Amino acid sequence: MTRFDYFRPAGLVQACEFLSAHSGWAKVIAGGTDLLIAVRRGQWPPAGSRGAEEQGAVPIDNLSPERTRAWVVDVSCLQELRGIRDHEGLIVSIGAACTHTQVAESTEIKRFAPMLAVASESVGSVQIRNRGTIGGNIMNASPAADTLPALVALDARAVLVSPSGTRELAVAELVTGPYRTCAREDEILARVEFQKLPQGARMAFTKLGRRSSMAIARLSCAVALVPGPDGTVREARISAGAAFPRPVRIGAAEEVLVGRVPDAEAAREAGEKAALEMVRVTGVRWSTDYKHPVLSTLVARTIMKCLGREEGSAWAR
Repeated sequence: MTRFDYFRPAGLVQACEFLSAHSGWAKVIAGGTDLLIAVRRGQWPPAGSRGAEEQGAVPIDNLSPERTRAWVVDVSCLQELRGIRDHEGLIVSIGAACTHTQVAESTEIKRFAPMLAVASESVGSVQIRNRGTIGGNIMNASPAADTLPALVALDARAVLVSPSGTRELAVAELVTGPYRTCAREDEILARVEFQKLPQGARMAFTKLGRRSSMAIARLSCAVALVPGPDGTVREARISAGAAFPRPVRIGAAEEVLVGRVPDAEAAREAGEKAALEMVRVTGVRWSTDYKHPVLSTLVARTIMKCLGREEGSAWAR
């Protein structure tokens, strides 16, 4: 394994300043479930970095300005990145260093974003869920990331902190492609926030893998439906994982449901629209013969799960 230096900041501001001072040669680490794999594979530190003479926490005043040394900045201890909070009954925020277990078991998340709780519970093994963080899952930007479809369906926003201040943007905008984000090298994801959906909204998440546990998603789907007073769908939100180059809401599929009384036929049509949209965006690929029918079925099933039944019609309990 390539050697690197380790820095444990006393606060978020100090962590940002360190990243700024070592731009290009420092990586944030919290759970380490993705970064350490990259290190073992030789994908990081970058070529040209020099192994450290020593390892362990180093006081910032003693740090060398040498830029060819690679560093990991351990933010797992920062309280600013912890906690799941309900703000004035309207917005829920999740600290970036919250583990998948904490998100999955949170009372607030189970109540206001159950599809995110289910998605977090589907991540890897118990050990990975206890170490891996929601912030790491977002910033790693894997197309198969389990939490991204649910966060995008929630219209969640990312709060990034840097020495120059704070900026917010949609999670769907933060992730720009497979394993890519638009975050600057001196920025740290502090938290994600989402506005609560109206009372009565239904949500569901479905993950398809080769087996039921410790499997990377072949495809996944998150659906949120808001019922209108007349029993039709007032608002629909649909997002899929491992289907598009970046996480997006599938507007063409959502439009199929809005204004209709949801039933199996509407779910089927929405699923087919989602699959066609995937092919339109990605083009016909070697996996299209598999992914097209499977995504269509997965979206339809998730919609029906959202309604509370696998078959039949609207809003059953």
